[in-house]
Amino acid sequence: MKWVMHVDMDAFFASCEQAINPKLKGKPIGVMADPYGRGKKRSVIAAASYEAKRMGVKAGMPPKDAFNLCPDLLLVQAHPSFYGYVHQTMLKLAKHISSEVENYSIDEFFMTYYGNDPDKLGQTIRAYVKKQFGITCSVGIAPGKLLAKMATEEGKPDGLTWWQPQFIPGVYKYLPVSAIPGIGPRREALLNKNGIYTLEDLALTPKSVIKNLMGILGEYYQKIAQGIDETPLITQEPPLKSITRSVTLDASTLSPLVVEAVGRLLCDSLSKGLEEIDSRAKELFIFLRYDDMTADSVGMKLELYTNNPDTIFQNFKLLNKKLRPYQQGIRLVGVGMTDIRQHYTPSLFCKDDPNPLKTTLEHIRQRYGYDSIIPANLLFAEPYTTLIAE
Repeated sequence: MKWVMHVDMDAFFASCEQAINPKLKGKPIGVMADPYGRGKKRSVIAAASYEAKRMGVKAGMPPKDAFNLCPDLLLVQAHPSFYGYVHQTMLKLAKHISSEVENYSIDEFFMTYYGNDPDKLGQTIRAYVKKQFGITCSVGIAPGKLLAKMATEEGKPDGLTWWQPQFIPGVYKYLPVSAIPGIGPRREALLNKNGIYTLEDLALTPKSVIKNLMGILGEYYQKIAQGIDETPLITQEPPLKSITRSVTLDASTLSPLVVEAVGRLLCDSLSKGLEEIDSRAKELFIFLRYDDMTADSVGMKLELYTNNPDTIFQNFKLLNKKLRPYQQGIRLVGVGMTDIRQHYTPSLFCKDDPNPLKTTLEHIRQRYGYDSIIPANLLFAEPYTTLIAE
C-alpha cells in the first residue's frame, strides 16, 4: 500500500540551539538574529522553545513582550548554518529512501512509502534525527499528504502517529475543524456558527450547505474530513530565475567600507544559496535603497558561471564603485544573480578556483555559527547588521 510520510522537526531552531548548547535544554529560550542588542531596531523573537511556548512566547514577538510573559526567558543567537546543515542532511536521507520527496520547508518534508510497515521506517528516522543532531522530530503517516500533516500535529512533540484508513473516522469524532491546515480562526468561527465543530460534523454536513458557506474550497475541506485526500506531492521545484539577498541596516551609512562589508556578508549568503541547489550564475547586480526610499542598481555579466563567494564579492566591489558617491544615507544593501544554471559543470579550463580553506571554514561555522570565523572587513558591518549569512 502507498503511504505518505510527513517528517517535522520539533521547535526546530530552538531545539537546534539546545543541541548546540546542552545547558539550554529544558529552559525557555527565544532564538533571535540579534539577542545582544547590537542592532537597535527590528529585532524580534524568531523561534521559541516548547518551554517558552508554554508561557505564551511566540515567533515575531518583541523581546519586551516575551519577557513580560516569561521573565526567565533566555535570548539566544541564531545559527542558520547549522539549521541548513540539518535540513540538507535530512533531504538527502529522504531522497535515498524514496523517489518522491517534497521539500516543504526548512524543518519539514513529505515522502511516499510503499509497504505494510511504515511505522518502522518512521521510528528509524526519529532515532536517526535524535542520534545525529541531538533534536527530536515528529512523524505522521497516512494515505494522503494533508492527512499525514494532520497526523503529525496529533503526535507532537517527539511522536509518531499512523492513521490507517479504518481508524480515521474514530479520530475525526473529536478533532476540531481547525485541525485541517488552511482552516484558521475566521473559517473555524464561520463553521462553528453553523453548528459544525468537529471533522465528523464537517464530513456529514450536506454538500450544498458547505458549498454555500465556503464555495469550492469548502468542498475540498469536506473531502479531507471524509478521509479523501488527493493532494499531490510537489516533487519538482520550478526553475529558479533569480536569487537575491538583502539587509536593512540598523543605522544609515555613507561609508563605502560599510557597504562593502555588508556586501561581503550578502555575497557569502548568496553563494551558499546557489550551492544548496547545485547551481551557478553569470549575471550579478547590486542595489541600494536610500533614506528617502529611492533606489539605485547596477549589474554586469561575469566571465564564468560561478557560485564562488570570493568571485561574487570581488565583482560586487566593482559594481559598488559605480554607484559612488552615494546620493544620501543608505538604509538597505542588496545583491542578486540571474542567468542561473543548475547542475552546471565548469570547464576544465575554469579558473574560478574555490578557497582551499572552504571545507574547514564550513565545518567551523556549522558547529559554532557563521560569526565564529569571519573576514576582517566584516568588522565594519557589525555595528550595522547582525553577522548571520542565511
